[in-house]
Amino acid sequence: MRTQSELESQIQVLLAGTVSEEIVYGDVSTGRQNDLERATEIARSMVMDYGMSRMGELHFARAIVRHFWQVVRTSARNAAIAS
Repeated sequence: MRTQSELESQIQVLLAGTVSEEIVYGDVSTGRQNDLERATEIARSMVMDYGMSRMGELHFARAIVRHFWQVVRTSARNAAIAS
């Protein structure tokens, strides 16, 4: 079990590596992909699974979210075809 502060700190550490790469090398590489994936997963879990958001204590079932994005993609695709 980890606290919200611990999870936020872990995200900061992961993102610090990507920022330092830009500062030190003046460029970015594909090596930061894993850090970004891990930071994104932690943030997603904080909001969707643990209810750690400014919206209050909410839990989003993954199936509902997948359905939502499927509807959004279908709508966007249909709009692109229609235009």
